[in-house]
Amino acid sequence: MKNLIALVIFGVGAFAAYNYWEHLNFKSNTDQLTRDLAAYEQGVELKRTEFQTLVKAVAWDQDNRKKLAQISEVQKQQASLQETQAKLNQERNQIITSLRASVLNKPIPELALKDGRKLNQATITQANDSVITVSLPSGIVKITPADLTPEWRQRLHY
Repeated sequence: MKNLIALVIFGVGAFAAYNYWEHLNFKSNTDQLTRDLAAYEQGVELKRTEFQTLVKAVAWDQDNRKKLAQISEVQKQQASLQETQAKLNQERNQIITSLRASVLNKPIPELALKDGRKLNQATITQANDSVITVSLPSGIVKITPADLTPEWRQRLHY
C-alpha cells in the first residue's frame, strides 16, 4: 500500500510537473504570439498607410490628367482666338489702308496741324502708321500722326 501511495504521489507530482512545464510552454508561446501579432499589426498599419498614400497618388494623378486635358482644351481655344484675332487685325488694317487710300492724292485746300501751322494746297501722297507724306507746291513734308489735328487724325483713322 505504501508503494501504491508512493506511486500515486509520484504520478501526481509528475503530472503537476508536466502541467507546469506545459503552462510555461503555453505562456511562452502566448507571449511570442502576442509579440508576433503586434509586429503583424504594425506591418498591416504600414501597408494601410502605403495603400492610402497610393490611393491619394492615384487620385492626384487622375486630377492632374483632367487638368492637363482642360489646359489642352484652353490652349486650343487660345490658338483659335489668336488666329481669329490675327484675321481681324488683318481685316482692320486693310480697311484702314483703304480708308486712308481714299484721301490719298486728292488736293486739300488747307491742312491745319496741331501746332498751328497750315499747309496750303496740300496733297497727301502716302500715309502709314508712323509717317504721313504731304506734297506741297514748295516741296514734300513728312509729318507724324501726332502732328495732325483731332479732326484729321479721325479722318485718317489714327
